[in-house]
Amino acid sequence: MSSTPNDHLAPEAHKLQIYKKLSVCAEFLGALKPDLREEEIRASVAEPGEVVFRDARLIVKDLRLASHYSPRIAMTSLNQHIMRRSVADLADEYAVVELTMDELVGNVGRKLDALTRQHPVSRRRNQDLLLRVELRNCRLLSLGPQLQLTVFEAMGWRSISMVVDRLAVILYAGDRAPSWLRQHQGRRFATPHA
Repeated sequence: MSSTPNDHLAPEAHKLQIYKKLSVCAEFLGALKPDLREEEIRASVAEPGEVVFRDARLIVKDLRLASHYSPRIAMTSLNQHIMRRSVADLADEYAVVELTMDELVGNVGRKLDALTRQHPVSRRRNQDLLLRVELRNCRLLSLGPQLQLTVFEAMGWRSISMVVDRLAVILYAGDRAPSWLRQHQGRRFATPHA
C-alpha cells in the first residue's frame, strides 16, 4: 500500500492543510479572476493538499525568504555583539531588508532548484506550481523593472506562479499551460486582501 508524505498527520491536520492550500489558491484566483466556476475547484483525495482547477493543476508549496535576522537569534546574539560593535553596525545588521520584485524572483528561482529536483520531469510538465512566498524581515518594493523570468522556463513545470505580499505574479507559463495563465505571464495583480 502506497503512502503519501503526509500520512503521519491526523485527519484534522489533513483538513487544515487542504483548507490552507485552498485559501492560497483562492487568493491567487481572486487576483486573476479567470472564468472559473466555484464548483470546478476541488481538493484531490488521492494526494492531500493538492488542488485542481479545471485544466490547471496548482500544486501549492510554501517558500520562506528571510534575511539573516530572526527574532530567536536576535536576543542571544545582541548581547554578544553590543559590547564590541557600534550602534551603526548593529542598526545595519538588524535592519529590514528591502527587495525589488526582480531580486525576489531571483531568490525564488534559486530556492526552486532544490524543489524541482524532488519532482520527476514527467509530473512537472503537467503541473502548475503555485508558491506562497512568506517574507520574513524583508519588505517588497512595489515598483521595479520588467521581470527577468527566463530562469523558470528550463525548470520543466507547466507554469510557475506565486502569491507574495498581497500580490499574485505568474512567473512562467509554457505552451501547455491554460490560456488564462499564459496571457498574464509576468504581470502583477493585487490579491483580494490587498
